[in-house]
Amino acid sequence: MLIMNESMHRLYDENRGTKIGRLRRMRIQHTVKKHFRSVFYDHGCIFTGTHDEDTIETMREFMGDYTGAEAGANEFTINDKLSRKIDFSDVVYFVDEFEKMLAAEFPKLKLETLLSVDKLGDAVFRFYQKRPEELEYCRDIVGISNPVRINTLYNE
Repeated sequence: MLIMNESMHRLYDENRGTKIGRLRRMRIQHTVKKHFRSVFYDHGCIFTGTHDEDTIETMREFMGDYTGAEAGANEFTINDKLSRKIDFSDVVYFVDEFEKMLAAEFPKLKLETLLSVDKLGDAVFRFYQKRPEELEYCRDIVGISNPVRINTLYNE
């Protein structure tokens, strides 16, 4: 289920029909695949980064629960990953491609993705498992997030 706020709807409307060139699409796909190599599943958690026991336990203790740990570990700025000034269409394409890989790699997990815009205007992407017993505070952790698009990658 895809949820977008008013700003995101406006951006979609303004950029509808904007085409991404073949070379840019290939570069974004390459970037997504490269970043996706660091995604792993262990101890019931999905993480991006270094796969070691200390990382998992430290994140869980720091954030207080598994969803918070995942959301904290799995947050990155798309602008940094693409390493240049990007258009809105690039951001949407990046998120769409990353979500496809998540859904294909982890089809049994109840994942939620969140696209935010930080105070500098950079696009911030976050993904985590949606656990019904935990609060949905991941949508606004420490005021960092300004969610513009939330997508659940499973059928409720």
